[in-house]
Amino acid sequence: MLLDQNRGKNHLYSSQAGEEASHSDDFLSVRDAAALLGVSYGSVLAAIHNGSLPAFRFGPRGGIYRVRRNDLAEYISSCRTRAISNARQGVGKGTFTQLDTQRLLKAWRAAGVSADQVLEASE
Repeated sequence: MLLDQNRGKNHLYSSQAGEEASHSDDFLSVRDAAALLGVSYGSVLAAIHNGSLPAFRFGPRGGIYRVRRNDLAEYISSCRTRAISNARQGVGKGTFTQLDTQRLLKAWRAAGVSADQVLEASE
């Protein structure tokens, strides 16, 4: 995107698509991106710093970050999670099947837990 000198400084011209776009419509501040995602400013900044969210930096002395709406949409898609199977979550069949009861009892005794406390907790 390039600034179109003839149209004023608030308009950008896309050299690829040949389309005009308003500067404020195409770019978001970090704070605006955070608000759209429902996360903190720091979370968006961390995503920018680790490279998972592309951003532009404008201005002197480090300036300010701006995120393109399209990049934010791609970032959102990349963050989508899939369902985790019960086996991976440790839920259901197979949970605590290899529990070493003697070792557990020894650890409880070392911690000063009595058999009465264990029975009360299990009720």
